[in-house]
Formats: sequence, C-alpha cells, structure tokens
Amino acid sequence: MTPYPVQKAAIRAWVLTMARFGGDPEGSLAAAGLSYAAIAGRGTVSWEACVAFLEHSALGKTPKDIEQMGAEYTAVFPAIQALAGLLVPVGLLYRMTWEAEGLWPMFRLSSSTEGNTLLFDQWVRDGAIPCPTHAHATTGLLRALSRRLGLPEAEVEVLQLDDRRALWRVRLPPQRLLYRRDGGPAEVFRAAAAGVQRGKPAVSSDAPSVATLASAHHLTLTEARIARHLAAGVPLAQTGKDLGLKASVVRGHLPEILGKLGTVDAPWAGRVRGVLEGAQP
Repeated sequence: MTPYPVQKAAIRAWVLTMARFGGDPEGSLAAAGLSYAAIAGRGTVSWEACVAFLEHSALGKTPKDIEQMGAEYTAVFPAIQALAGLLVPVGLLYRMTWEAEGLWPMFRLSSSTEGNTLLFDQWVRDGAIPCPTHAHATTGLLRALSRRLGLPEAEVEVLQLDDRRALWRVRLPPQRLLYRRDGGPAEVFRAAAAGVQRGKPAVSSDAPSVATLASAHHLTLTEARIARHLAAGVPLAQTGKDLGLKASVVRGHLPEILGKLGTVDAPWAGRVRGVLEGAQP
C-alpha cells in the first residue's frame, strides 16, 4: 500500500469542526492511533490514520450530517481562509482550493468548465484506501465554499459517489467584482476571473455533456472533454489546442477512450472511434 501523507493542519481543522458539532475528537484521534500532541505543529500523518480518524468521527452520523461538517470545515481550514481573504473571484477560489498541489496526494483531482457550471472529479489513486466520509464532507465543502466570500451557497449535484470515484457538478452563485483601473493585483484577479468565466471553448455536438460522458462511461474529465471534441468533428491537433493540452497528452488518452467507448452504440461514439482508430500507431 502506497504511503500517502496528509497535512496535520487538515486533521486539526476537522478536530475543530467536530468540536463545533459536539463530537468526540479525542476518541476519534485515539481510534486512529493519534493524539493532540501527534497532530501539533507542521508535518504530516499517514492517509491510513486520517481515514481511521475520519471514519470514527462519522459514527452514528448520516451523509447529510457529514456534509454539514464539510461545510463548516471551510470556515476553519487555514488554507481556505487565506484564499478567501484575498477576495478572489469565486470560480478561482474553487479551482485553487481543488487543485491545491500536495494537499490530498491520495486523490487524482481534476476540474472542468461546462457552461456556467464547474465539474469536479476525484479518483482514489491505486494503493490508497477509500474514505466515504471524506467524499461526503467534500459535497458540503463544495456547497459552502462560496460563503467564505460572503456569497450564497453553490448548487451542488452529486453525479457519482462510490468507493473509488466522486464526481460533482457545481453551479456557482453570481458575483459582482470591483476593480481598480490602475492595474496592480486587481488586474491579475480580473484576468483570472475572465479565464474562469470563459472556460474552454464550447463545441456543438450530439454527444452527451462532459459530465454525462464522465459518469456514464467511466471517463476522466480530460478523456470526456477530448471525446466530446472528437464527436463534434474537431481534429486531434485542434482538440489539443482548444483544451490547452499537448498533442502527446491527447494521444496518451486515446487508448483509454477507445477502450471505454468501444461498445457504445451511438452515432457520436462511432465518429469518436473512427478518429481514434485512425490515430492509433
């Protein structure tokens, strides 16, 4: 089993969350072989210990209870507080929180823009044990993260949630941003906000949405975006440019896409297979 580390700060934030909900942090820490001293200061604990701690903290609680705890977590986790304190655009806050490098290395995380919504995809990596409590808490986190900017909660739809994968569609609340005209940090945030709002170029296709492709056919978000472009007749080279991917990355996904869509009986799937089969070496 691969040893994946978890920041002690993340554990301490859940301890605070438990306390706010009348939980037993000491008991849950002890069940994981941890203590207040063990999670003090900088450093990490093992993912296995984190899972034992989280699962014990969820005993006797419903998924909705855990979602509420995940929502509260956004108010106590220092990294989220720091980002929200910058008053960044709400879409940027979500992406930066989701893609925080090294925070949750046991997951393969990705995100994608679909119209005015965001898709968030989480796969448990090989060698890492699953943690249902973490997945349910993430649903609450995604719903409440926008509140850290003084906005209403986001609308969250759970498209898939099982032992190895979770997929969410998040509709963000509207946000009015005020910017200076003289450049500086505000200009950086304006550019970032424009990028989040524009997202990736849309294509017209009879293929299902990116979210449906990912959920129904077990594609990653990247694979689903590539497949949808190919279904619309976009050449491989242009697909890479549209999605901001290197040609080698696009080609690296082709065998997986072909394998997952090999038996799908639909005109759009036939077009995708035609492109992929012609592109195989």
